[in-house]
Amino acid sequence: MNNKQADEDFRTELYNKYVSTFKQYIGNDDTADPSSDYEIYKRWYIPLLKDFSHDSQVIELGCGPGYHLQFLKQNGFNNLYGIDISEQQVQKAKSRGLNAEVKNIFEFFEENKNKYDIVFALDVVEHFHKSELLKLFTSINELMNENGILIIHTPNGTGLFPQNHIYGDLTHLTIFSPNSLLQILRLTGFDDIRFYETGPAPKNLAGAVRFILWKITRLIVNAVRIIETGNKVNILTEDFICSARKVSVGAD
Repeated sequence: MNNKQADEDFRTELYNKYVSTFKQYIGNDDTADPSSDYEIYKRWYIPLLKDFSHDSQVIELGCGPGYHLQFLKQNGFNNLYGIDISEQQVQKAKSRGLNAEVKNIFEFFEENKNKYDIVFALDVVEHFHKSELLKLFTSINELMNENGILIIHTPNGTGLFPQNHIYGDLTHLTIFSPNSLLQILRLTGFDDIRFYETGPAPKNLAGAVRFILWKITRLIVNAVRIIETGNKVNILTEDFICSARKVSVGAD
């Protein structure tokens, strides 16, 4: 068996029963009320979509059970499509009335003829080997209309306590920092690349306390960093969000 075949078998075994043999045992089997997630999505993602109409063509790569697509639908977006390699996840998305299909991402790139204005890759890019990243991000760029936006959510390899998120899922194969993600995005034709923390928000009293404590924690950590290296770290949360635009044809 060659390495490529072994890798495909590895993925097939893990993803075919991703929900039933993994997520339900860590208290994340997608049966809970998603309303709390919707509040997070509203804070994190809606501001990034202010330049796009509700008629924009939207695709979510790795749509999972469809929570995020359902949120977008409830917020007026009507041209939504999702793909995921896990049949169990896609069945959950379909049960919510969403347009989702079981697809291997690279096979999808080869057969797809459509272009999209908004591409979401939430907790997706960390599931690929470094040897696949150039093809992955180049293909995502080719999937997009000019001035389209790519929105990524991924574990932060330079966060304060990244270990649980990085090593807590056997399907995680490459962990990014903002700098390394910037590197591959610039290489594959993206511009206007921005990074955001995913820390606590002051939406209630508990959230306000956590928000203040997080700000204090950031100050302490960056004081140590400045003492050690002379530089501070802007993104310290366990995960981070990145938005990037497809470079217009003819742009320098």
